[in-house]
Amino acid sequence: MFRPATLYSKLVERGDHFGTIFNHAVSIALSGQRGPVHLCIPFDVQTEMLEECRIVIPEREHLVSAGNLERVLSVINESSHPLIIAGKGVNRSGAHEELLQLAETFNIPVVTSPGGKGAIAWDHPLYHGPIGVGGCKHGEDLLNRSDVFIVLGSRLSDMTICNLKAENHPKTLIQFDVDPTFVGKILTSETIAVSGDLRDNLAFYLQNFDSAAIKKHETETDVHYAEELPVLPKLSLASVMDTLSDLIPYNNTVFVDDGSHGFNAAKWYKVKKPGSVVFDAYFACMGNSIGMAIGAKVASPEETIFCITGDGCFMMLGTEINTAVCKDIPVIFIVVNNMQLDMALKGMEKTTGRIDGTIFEVPMDAVKFAESLGATGYRCETLEQFTSAIHAAVASNRVAVIELLTDRTEVPPTAHRTLNLN
Repeated sequence: MFRPATLYSKLVERGDHFGTIFNHAVSIALSGQRGPVHLCIPFDVQTEMLEECRIVIPEREHLVSAGNLERVLSVINESSHPLIIAGKGVNRSGAHEELLQLAETFNIPVVTSPGGKGAIAWDHPLYHGPIGVGGCKHGEDLLNRSDVFIVLGSRLSDMTICNLKAENHPKTLIQFDVDPTFVGKILTSETIAVSGDLRDNLAFYLQNFDSAAIKKHETETDVHYAEELPVLPKLSLASVMDTLSDLIPYNNTVFVDDGSHGFNAAKWYKVKKPGSVVFDAYFACMGNSIGMAIGAKVASPEETIFCITGDGCFMMLGTEINTAVCKDIPVIFIVVNNMQLDMALKGMEKTTGRIDGTIFEVPMDAVKFAESLGATGYRCETLEQFTSAIHAAVASNRVAVIELLTDRTEVPPTAHRTLNLN
């Protein structure tokens, strides 16, 4: 069951095998692609007395793909409208400074995939907004008129390129990715693959480009991706996401669950600290951020950790806040409560005209639920109440649940995904 979802899955059959298998699992988890591994330890093995074993933490490998250096430089220089697509790989490899250096060296505009949210600060003059589900019109326009894509750590799934018209695939695709599975297989473009760790490769390429041969491109340097916030009779989720970064400490990480709340965050949340957003728009498992936020706070206690989740996600895995309460792990959960499975409802309504099973006949009371598990709860129906709740939750340094009762008629920035599926 675990093998398809992990990089390595193994049954430990004997206690004296544990050290060897564990070190092998750690080396896979922390090298190359990096990711989860799984060991199954039966009860009889758990009860064995083991001799002390040496745990080896692998040193970080620096593997670069040097062969395409001159070709990459030539393609970027000859391009008339290059575009950098920053994906989740920028955040995973910590390549934020290298991304900025690449963009500024050639004066190339940057857009972000949903999973790449936070790869660059929202107010950088070369940042032109998000694309894909939760994207903005300006970013999509750049996507459809660029002749070269420089893709940094993105699979280019339909979540990212749902609004790229087939006739507008770029002439050339330069794709940096540690995993070759999807490289060159999504678009019809001629592809230059750069394999290996993104940060190491970018650093190597930037150090070895011939500075005399670098061409500065002419591009818009003002941020043009701002769009008007919706005007609603009740609390707008978009307006909350638009103001959130002004209310929270700079040293934060925001974990975002999947649903309308996630893509509203992808579109409207203004990232000030690069690398401070974690959003899995690809696997898209509801409730995944609740446990991740708790683990992140344990790993980085000096940070203020937020989790943006929805009422549907919270019904699935919200009991995990009791773990945070019992272990004194002060995470702040923002629960968007529109009393329905909003993204599913709006998508079903648009494509089939039906909304079966998407409205909660007995809606959740997230505050009462949170309080029953030992957390502090705040109910918010206005921006003023939300602002006050954020300040109180940060100051309390306790597990807090902020319930947002938002306008259920608000249209999420996801509906356009269905327009270009054929």
